[in-house]
Amino acid sequence: MRRISRTSVLGLHRFFAVWRFGFAKLLQSQTLAAAVLLSAPVFSFAVGPVTTQPQVLKGHIPRAARRLSPLGQLNAGYQMEVAIGLPLRNREQLTNLLADIYNPSSPNFHHFLKPDEFAASFAPSAEDYQSVIDFAKAHHLTVTRTHPNRTLVHVSGSVGDVENAFHVHLRTFKHPKEDRNFFAPDTEPSLDLKTPVLAVSGLDNFVRPRPHIHPATTSPRIRPNGGGGGGGGGSGSNTGPFEGYDFRNAYVPNASQDGTGQSVGIFELFGFSQQDIQDYEDETGIFPYVPVQPVLVDGGSASGSIDENFSLLSYAVETTGDIEMAISMAPGLSSVLVYIGPTPQDQPPLGTNYIQDATTTAQINDVLNRMATDDLAKQLSCSYGMDINLSTVQIFQQFAAQGQSFFLASGDFGAFSSAVDEPADDPYITVVGGTTLTTTATGDWASETAWTSPASDDGLGDAIPAQASGGGVSLVYPIPAWQQGISMTVNQGSTTMRNLPDVSLVANNINIVWGNDFILGSTDLPEGGTSLAAPLWAGFMALVNQQAAANGQPPIGFANPSLYAIGKSTNYHSGFHDITIGSNTNSSSPTKYKATAGYDLCTGWGTISTNLMQALLAPPVDTLRVMSPVGFTSQSRSGGPFSVTTQTFTLSNTGTTPLAWSSANSADWLNVSSSGGTLNPGNSTTVTVSLNTNANNFLITHASANVAFNNLTVGTTQNRQFDLYVGNGGFEAGDLSDWTYVGDPTLTFALAGDDSDVAGQNALPGQPDELFVHSGIYGGYLGQWPDDGTLSQTVSTITGQQLLISFWVTSIPDQDGENSPNGFTAKWNGSTLFAGANLPVFGWTNMQYIVSSAGTSGTLEFDFNNTPGAFGLDDVTVETVPRPVLNSPVVSNGNLTFGWAAFVNQSYQIQSTTNLAGSGWTDLGSPIVATNNVMSVSLPVGHAPGQFYRVIMSPQ
Repeated sequence: MRRISRTSVLGLHRFFAVWRFGFAKLLQSQTLAAAVLLSAPVFSFAVGPVTTQPQVLKGHIPRAARRLSPLGQLNAGYQMEVAIGLPLRNREQLTNLLADIYNPSSPNFHHFLKPDEFAASFAPSAEDYQSVIDFAKAHHLTVTRTHPNRTLVHVSGSVGDVENAFHVHLRTFKHPKEDRNFFAPDTEPSLDLKTPVLAVSGLDNFVRPRPHIHPATTSPRIRPNGGGGGGGGGSGSNTGPFEGYDFRNAYVPNASQDGTGQSVGIFELFGFSQQDIQDYEDETGIFPYVPVQPVLVDGGSASGSIDENFSLLSYAVETTGDIEMAISMAPGLSSVLVYIGPTPQDQPPLGTNYIQDATTTAQINDVLNRMATDDLAKQLSCSYGMDINLSTVQIFQQFAAQGQSFFLASGDFGAFSSAVDEPADDPYITVVGGTTLTTTATGDWASETAWTSPASDDGLGDAIPAQASGGGVSLVYPIPAWQQGISMTVNQGSTTMRNLPDVSLVANNINIVWGNDFILGSTDLPEGGTSLAAPLWAGFMALVNQQAAANGQPPIGFANPSLYAIGKSTNYHSGFHDITIGSNTNSSSPTKYKATAGYDLCTGWGTISTNLMQALLAPPVDTLRVMSPVGFTSQSRSGGPFSVTTQTFTLSNTGTTPLAWSSANSADWLNVSSSGGTLNPGNSTTVTVSLNTNANNFLITHASANVAFNNLTVGTTQNRQFDLYVGNGGFEAGDLSDWTYVGDPTLTFALAGDDSDVAGQNALPGQPDELFVHSGIYGGYLGQWPDDGTLSQTVSTITGQQLLISFWVTSIPDQDGENSPNGFTAKWNGSTLFAGANLPVFGWTNMQYIVSSAGTSGTLEFDFNNTPGAFGLDDVTVETVPRPVLNSPVVSNGNLTFGWAAFVNQSYQIQSTTNLAGSGWTDLGSPIVATNNVMSVSLPVGHAPGQFYRVIMSPQ
């Protein structure tokens, strides 16, 4: 589903540059900062250079369309709708403004903008907006919608007029995975227009937006009389189905807040029955009825309809379920605003006009932008997976600038094995995973596990695939500062890219009421999905913002900076239920991910606990200001010299009372000049962080570490991330620095998200560059032919040193599926580690080898050729073999059983001693050759007092 082009990715990195280097980066000009943050004036910065050449916009061709043969061309007379997106002005200032708004130690903390203030400072100019409108009209396109923030111009016209305006031809294709056709352009759109344009939404319908709701296996219960019976929460069942007050009883027991004065906004693509909502309220004892108001966008319907095959059932049930969940958590809401766009229809066969029934990014962006420019609800929910583009990204930023919390369901099919389904990795939204909840007989919270459900059927003969809480690592967005400073070792998360989900809530065995418009009376439907967890979180945020208003405080706004600060603080376990049981593994990701203590990629920080509202409303005022707001990134060949070796931070007390502070360093390759002290009001001190000689011991690797500055007086922590890229084994320098390359210089590395070329050349037509990137932004592209290419790097070693060589490799065919002849060889000091010829197509595979160094240097070399296809190479590391560590022993029947992580075919020796101060260890038994990555051994307890054991790697 991810398909943002090379140009778009580079744009995103400029757009979100501050996210890579730290969320709390301040504006360079403090005078400008004050003007931007306090009065939100109109800026007049240039939006970009004017050019007389046509603008070419990248990222508009689905990858599938590049390798499929078209079925035909769209009828030139068909009518279609597209939206022309303009870039915001002053985007760097906006990013810095957002950092300041969500920095508790800033005087502008939670000083949100109103929509007109946002437009005044950041919207495209009125002149630019009018020029786009004039462009559309000049090309026979009808302007059907404009927006107050001047970022989108929605237009309609015939296929022929759209093709002429954007210099494309719209083709039709058979969808490779779904039983339908889709349309897409044959080339990237271009505009004969000087005004900068960001994207054109709606030129394809490859991705069909889909709700995440899923039926449970239990049968529905028909309620022909429509009415109700009793409130939720008193059924006595401890596993559901849950409804009504059950959610408040479990997560916010005894809360006096009910959402009064607050509105929840919900993104939908289908209408709903008011009677269904009232039947649900009757059944669960919610009274008076909460006003539910449809807001129709681009022809969306307030009621909706489904055919006799119930093909749109999930869309209909999604809307109703989202409304009922928001009301359940906040039964006193002033309103639920249901923003409804047009419903995606099952596509008719080719030859009929299915353009008008397509729901594309044009309609999606119109709905989301309406939610932003209305600014009527401070808590928003969306339960869809859907295509987005750069225009959508700007809308999410506007939500954050205006103090709107946007909660998105993380998805229902477990761990993402590669690209994350859009828009779940966007860094300006809160992504909600799912759990399975157990309550006591009286409705109190008892326990939760990461949500997973096995494959089943819906009772009507239709298969339901296995489901689980969505989680993964973004391939596009770098890790935000608020997500840094978390150990990602056990949870398998990334220290460089955005991880998800952020939080979670119950997503299993939930009852909703639906069906008055389609059957005789409403029906109780047991449902599941993270789509129901997201509106529950939006309802909870309504409770928080109700109390904030009562306190005279602004709303919480974008929740992640506060949620992560709580998660990393001593208040974690009072604010969250930490979910440590379960996983979201699936067939494509059989080892990822497992629920762990603290943050994980199944449930994020966990679910709402009793004191979370209090923690959100009373963020600690951190009077410790740490400048610079970011750590350093340093690059080097093995042994140095490094591009950056030191950085000095200034710590200041901006408060009125003394504070105690300390520092904590997570890396043995960093030195910190001071471990702590006391600062009086108005005083400052400096702390220097520098590389030490241990950094010279890295061979080829990416090492990441954090230095934490703790305000011990108020219990807050500020993290600064430091990164070492040694030897460029991840190709993240965007070139082949540190490598010696022999071969065609245009076939060297690939850029994630570039659907059309490799290093500027059309090296493997029909295959996107993303296939050649295992992690990060770049990967090695090895497509040399007809002779071998060679990629090598020499590193400093110590004679007799044992080293672990690791790399990831994949074999990609050409667009016709051909992959032979080819050859791939890996060598260390001239000795072959792996050699293969005419290798079949295979996905990313990790190759690991333990080698010994024969002298003071060693050379890692890859030789390759692939005439029709290409190999991808990424995440190359050469590191000292980590010492094996015994796990805690298990005593049973007079034996001690030890386990340890091992390398297959490596030899290990168990040893013991009775005196740790001595130098002698005794071998116990013969060396053990590992046959698995986890080994164990049982030994008799024996009678010697104070016996100590260890495992070492032994010569083979």
